[in-house]
Amino acid sequence: MTALDEIKRLAQKEFPLFIKYISDGLTGALVQNTHFFPMPVRVNFAKEAENPEEKAQILSELYENSKNVSGSGYTLEIELVSTRSKGNRKVLKRICFLTEDDYLAFLIKSNAEEGSTASSDASEYETEGFNEAIFAIIESGLLLPEELPTWAFKHLEELGRYHEDEHFWQNICKVARWLKNNKNCNLYIRELPFINSIPPKFIEDNKNLIHSLVTQKAIKISFEADHGLLGKQTTARFRSLCKEVPLMLGQMELKELTVPIEDFCNLPKSGILQGIENIFIVETEMVYLTFPECKKSLCILAQGYNANILKLCDWLKEFPLYYFGNCSENSFGMLSSLRGYFENLKSFCMDMATINAYKDCLQKGDNSFVQTIPPNLDYQENQAYLYLHDSAEKNCLSQDNISIEYIQKALAQLFHDC
Repeated sequence: MTALDEIKRLAQKEFPLFIKYISDGLTGALVQNTHFFPMPVRVNFAKEAENPEEKAQILSELYENSKNVSGSGYTLEIELVSTRSKGNRKVLKRICFLTEDDYLAFLIKSNAEEGSTASSDASEYETEGFNEAIFAIIESGLLLPEELPTWAFKHLEELGRYHEDEHFWQNICKVARWLKNNKNCNLYIRELPFINSIPPKFIEDNKNLIHSLVTQKAIKISFEADHGLLGKQTTARFRSLCKEVPLMLGQMELKELTVPIEDFCNLPKSGILQGIENIFIVETEMVYLTFPECKKSLCILAQGYNANILKLCDWLKEFPLYYFGNCSENSFGMLSSLRGYFENLKSFCMDMATINAYKDCLQKGDNSFVQTIPPNLDYQENQAYLYLHDSAEKNCLSQDNISIEYIQKALAQLFHDC
């Protein structure tokens, strides 16, 4: 760890105390004569002191990244000392953050360098805006005192950003508090009771921020679905793979159905699933439409990351499930994610045998968003994933390239083994 990294670590370590200091001051609980700034940062140079060249290099790096050069961040306080042997020489007296602005600007820049979505340009950052935001959140009661530092650190840039609307944070908190107290209201955003004072576009533009104050969990399906609001409908599309077990609507025999996910979650109540014993989840539309006949089976279209909506349907746990996605890193990631909810889920045509049969069709696909190996893969799936992961230029076999004949043989083998 470099000295600069150590300053970052120490600065982050002080953040909970800094938030308490700000909160106490805003709520009138600040002890008289208590000061947080200048905030000293104590970096140990004991080892480096033994090597003058190494210490000089470290000090040079610290100086180049300090407020002395950049205009914000930590300050190097340098003192001129007279010595008998070397005459006058400059000595580092201490490292400190002189003001709240310097401290917050440094944290924002550090977050950006570590891959955060925050911008490294803190020139428009306002301490006054930060304090107003923290006060609005405290006043709303949305976060417990122990939750506030963690939340604030994740949203540093947003907290001090300039907003033309002086009531920005009050409105954010107002919407968040209402959603927290009115779960499953079944209203559209434009129907919310305060919409005359808070435009629908304001809520649309700040969904992630509002959501973060309602719950510490990531958005699961969509902002609307997670908070019981009505929105653009998320639907499920499915078809029967067996003429003997058709989809019936009254006396009408349907080829397929598309229903809102809320209705799909209650599908067993419709009686449509009578006679169904197996369910296939397919990633691409054309394979879904041409999937071969299969006795007592249902086929669901779940394209890409939309497959996540199936996690809402607990009734799927009662059936043998087969996931048929592309042979790609991301599809194996989705398989792993779904298997975390459905232990009964098996893969279909996602193995080395399929990859080897269609090696000529391999092409460059998207790399996995997650660098670690998905945790819920069996041995064969894991081998296929690693093969694709190590083949940067040919890491995707689209299921559209797999012939109907190959799928038919795989189905015959599957149910023969069963």
